[in-house]
Amino acid sequence: MRARTAAAAALVGSLLLTGCSDLPGDLYADQVDLTRAQAVWSDPWVAPGDLSVPEAAYGSDGQVDRTAGVRETTYVGVDAVAATAQEVGVAEQHDWSLVGATCDADEVTAVLTRGGTDLDSAAVAEVTAEADDDLVDVVVTAEVPHHVDEDWPDLGPAVTAADTCLGGGTDHPAPDLPGDGPRGDADGDVDAPSWSDDGPSTDDEARLSALGDDAWFASLDTPVPDADTPDGDRQRHAPEARGTLSPGPRQPLAALAAVVDSMTGWRPTYAACSRSAGGVVTLRLDGDGPVVARLEAVPGDAGAVSWTVTLPVVGGPDQAWVDQVAPLADATCLTTATAPRQPVVEGVPVGLIGALQPLQE
Repeated sequence: MRARTAAAAALVGSLLLTGCSDLPGDLYADQVDLTRAQAVWSDPWVAPGDLSVPEAAYGSDGQVDRTAGVRETTYVGVDAVAATAQEVGVAEQHDWSLVGATCDADEVTAVLTRGGTDLDSAAVAEVTAEADDDLVDVVVTAEVPHHVDEDWPDLGPAVTAADTCLGGGTDHPAPDLPGDGPRGDADGDVDAPSWSDDGPSTDDEARLSALGDDAWFASLDTPVPDADTPDGDRQRHAPEARGTLSPGPRQPLAALAAVVDSMTGWRPTYAACSRSAGGVVTLRLDGDGPVVARLEAVPGDAGAVSWTVTLPVVGGPDQAWVDQVAPLADATCLTTATAPRQPVVEGVPVGLIGALQPLQE
């Protein structure tokens, strides 16, 4: 996706700010943050390609980053308003409520909430859609409360898309998100956590070996990703490999299905597709998991399928929930010859944290 260029630039910027051990220790993530974020990771609408947890904001003076997941999707054949309206429609089918939208000439923003103000169930998501020639780049960013937060803002009552600029109305502009300041006091007696210097565990090595032995991954002629093990409080990144396959000129869903059919050692858990957004599938590797793959196909891209394979952050938390998600059988998005006009979403997405600070004990 072209939108990943901006994300990559942001990542480079964040790497330059790593290693700030003078941050308050209580702002680093703990088990509460993991539990709250997992509800976003497995959300069928958000279905993030980039997973994270609420944690301390590097380079800040006691700020937090509440991001739990980000998804980037390219739309073809529709404008930014229509792309956003499709996103909102799917979100509302999965218990999200639209609370406002703002439309400019080439950019649209919508904000949705879920779970009210209860700290353990609340979430907010911002959809931004930006038109560029005949494409629309959509970014969905979901946030959840940080464990230090003592309250969560009410961003307003649910509104119908028809009453906003998404449906020709003018009321209910998109509200601001909660911001970067903790909504409570961090415990000053908590020291900043540090990574263990033990290196990859036996489980890490087993996962890397299982991936290297997988017939589909071996066919990609791509090296098994290296483990990332900086010490101190620096951010570690998940071992990850990515690329693009071209199974021949064909419709996006046919291309996706062809790749999935070739992945005999993998089990799909989730599929989403539409005529304007193409399709996405998540899969998990049988055996020494969790190891996940994400496939994406974009309309008009000559049958190309982008793929990403991710393993857990070395020394990171247990993410065995991935292996407990039931396989998706007879997915419409993988068995239909033509992409549906209206979005179809099936199953439960799986993914692994892409970057992580050390966790509090």
